[in-house]
Amino acid sequence: MSTISFSIVMPVYNVEKYLSACLNSICSQTYPHFELIAVNDGSSDKSLEILNEYARNDKRIKVINSVNQGVSAARNLALDQINNDYVLMFDSDDLLQKNSLELLVNIINKTQADIVCFDYQKLYRHTEVKEIIESHINTKKISKLNFFRSVFDRSEKSVRYLGGYVWVRAVKSNLLKKCRFDLNLKCYEDEDFFAKLYLTLPENTNIVLTDAKLYLYRKRLTSLINTDRAIRLKMLYKFQRKVMNYFQKSTAEYSLMDDCRFNTLAKLVQHHLSLHKKSCYRLFKKIAWQRKDKLPLKNLLPFLLGYYIAVKYSVRRTRKAQEAKNLKTHWE
Repeated sequence: MSTISFSIVMPVYNVEKYLSACLNSICSQTYPHFELIAVNDGSSDKSLEILNEYARNDKRIKVINSVNQGVSAARNLALDQINNDYVLMFDSDDLLQKNSLELLVNIINKTQADIVCFDYQKLYRHTEVKEIIESHINTKKISKLNFFRSVFDRSEKSVRYLGGYVWVRAVKSNLLKKCRFDLNLKCYEDEDFFAKLYLTLPENTNIVLTDAKLYLYRKRLTSLINTDRAIRLKMLYKFQRKVMNYFQKSTAEYSLMDDCRFNTLAKLVQHHLSLHKKSCYRLFKKIAWQRKDKLPLKNLLPFLLGYYIAVKYSVRRTRKAQEAKNLKTHWE
């Protein structure tokens, strides 16, 4: 059996506070057969200095120094340099479990997977990280369509929703030859990357899902996506239309994205109603009524019973969401 090797793709921009811990978690992996392609995206702090220091001490690290072009351009630069069997994406403020690559290799050897989807753990200030024991993890083969659902469909219960995070999938390198990130997108570029990858996948692609939390995601509140709910929802609504256009109207993928887009619209309307903005209500009520046979009545009823009921419901839901958010203590 040939040795499986990984190319780890990592854009780096002004993360000197977290970078050493990140690099330590990669370099100390129990499975040694990998290369780390780190692209310094024009950092103005000591990130490049830290990268070069680690590269001098570990020949598996390749540093590419670039002017600042954004995360998508940095990832594309790294993807053009990959030399190994599987690709892992990585964010430079996150961590890996110390045996993550070893567990991935064992899963690949057992299942012959082309793509392995794995879980992640959010890191907050007081998060306790527990070692993963191989005998405790579960794996299952999933269909190509369920892979699509794992990226886009929060409502699907038959498969774990992982979102568009590129760092929770290990993908065979030959599947990525024609797949690159869209430099024109400032958000949801990860989801777009997977949508385009999905379009190129053969129907018999062997995709495996595991519940092992191999990736440790440092939850930070520094991005636009995390700071303004209305802006985020508007951008998501527009992006979902873009993905719908990748598919024919008769396909399951188009229908799934259409439902996801409606759910995004419902959240956006709920946000506006919680602020007592009435202008959107009548149009949304009409759209909701047209979908009454497709969606659970309990989700639509508050909007169909009249403006004041819809406002009361929206205020309550928004308050609960904010309270849940405030309970979490973040790293920063």
